[in-house]
Amino acid sequence: MYLKIISFSVFIIFFFTNCVGGSDSPTKPASNAHTTASGLKYVFHKQNPQGKKAKLGDLIDFHLVIKNSFDSIIRNSYQETPEGIREMPFEETYFIGKEKPNFREIFGQVAEGDSISFWVKSDSIAEQGGYLKAKMPKGSDLKFTVKILKIRTRQEIQKANEKLLDAQRKKDSLLIDEYVENIKKKDKIINFKTTSTGLRYAHIKEGIGKNAIKGDTVNVNYSGKLLNGTEYEHSETAIELLIGDITPSGLEEAISLMKEGGKGTFILPSYLGYGEKGMGELVPKNTILVFDVELSKVKK
Repeated sequence: MYLKIISFSVFIIFFFTNCVGGSDSPTKPASNAHTTASGLKYVFHKQNPQGKKAKLGDLIDFHLVIKNSFDSIIRNSYQETPEGIREMPFEETYFIGKEKPNFREIFGQVAEGDSISFWVKSDSIAEQGGYLKAKMPKGSDLKFTVKILKIRTRQEIQKANEKLLDAQRKKDSLLIDEYVENIKKKDKIINFKTTSTGLRYAHIKEGIGKNAIKGDTVNVNYSGKLLNGTEYEHSETAIELLIGDITPSGLEEAISLMKEGGKGTFILPSYLGYGEKGMGELVPKNTILVFDVELSKVKK
């Protein structure tokens, strides 16, 4: 939770120090701006009086645009992801700098669907980052524009995630069933089994040695591909992996089912692979993975 708060502040500082000045017309607080108890200037662009407001402990999804006093964009979350900044905790520690232009004052009065701008003195951020003063004129302002997307309790998020996971499990299962049936049409002997986690596996060659357990080092050859056959990674030669430190989790489970000298095919539902985050451009989000694995050695 607190890592998100820290990373948020660090992110602002990082972009702040690397921005390039633009127009000579500084961005100043709007003439119709209101003032919080700590001195923050703010103005609503859109306000929903009936909308849900955050309580301490809630998590907020929002979009954020930050501009410096030269009207240069420091950060624009709309260009990063359609989902915006997700699940930022609404806590006492929502502030930047020693003067505490308190984010809690802003986020405490906005509701879902609201849009608001507020101005933070560059001096307060400079006091936190020292070296920033050279980049911003003394006494100038940073303009933050926020659009609130969702405000949820942790329990609400957990229920929503469980619902999404259940739906993804069912979708994955149907796709894997179809994939397995197509394999069986070509090889009637192959027999796939299913573990309690949903991992599908077939031992192509049974090993005769030891099973690997947590803490063991294993030598394996493997290839990973998508259901459409696109290979996204493979080992050129046998590589060493440590049981307990293998990603994705489904691959570790797969290897733990094998014995020395064994070969197997393993089908990982997306939640045992890289889940909703995916892995860059190689593995899209919610992607089922297929691994062919050969376990040559288990080192206790």
